[in-house]
Amino acid sequence: MGTFTKTTGGYTGTVSTLALDAKVQVRPAEKSSEKAPDFRTLAGRAEIGADLERGPRLLSVKLDDPLPAGADPRKPP
Repeated sequence: MGTFTKTTGGYTGTVSTLALDAKVQVRPAEKSSEKAPDFRTLAGRAEIGADLERGPRLLSVKLDDPLPAGADPRKPP
């Protein structure tokens, strides 16, 4: 689903799904509470996910799908 490289400001890489093929950046998030995400996943300027740090080398990533339910990613809207 994704390949990432650690950078000084987080991670950079690509995410490939049926609906998405994007270069992304994973950047540290400003924590507003203990349950807030540790990182944000961005495709360009659009936030597409939130990430929780589960260990020194493991992030749990939840991506938002930009397509409506039932949409075919191979057909234009």
